Amino acid sequence: MLWANQNTIGGTAAANGMSWSQGGKFRGHLFTGLVNYNITKQLRSYFLFEYFVPGNYYAESSRDAAYVSKVNVEYTFN
Repeated sequence: MLWANQNTIGGTAAANGMSWSQGGKFRGHLFTGLVNYNITKQLRSYFLFEYFVPGNYYAESSRDAAYVSKVNVEYTFN
């Protein structure tokens, strides 16, 4: 869970249309998953997935959920 100490930008809107609520302090939930896998001794990888559910810190019109994922492969020279 993500919280804000205060909402100093409440009631304002950004140029991209993002807006904030008047008094909400709950930013939302952030769920994260990480899977590591060693393919060989020198080759490893991971998969990262994040899911964000906005809280009442954001205005009702700006509360769309967000997904982010990343795949990384690393080769180590010995």
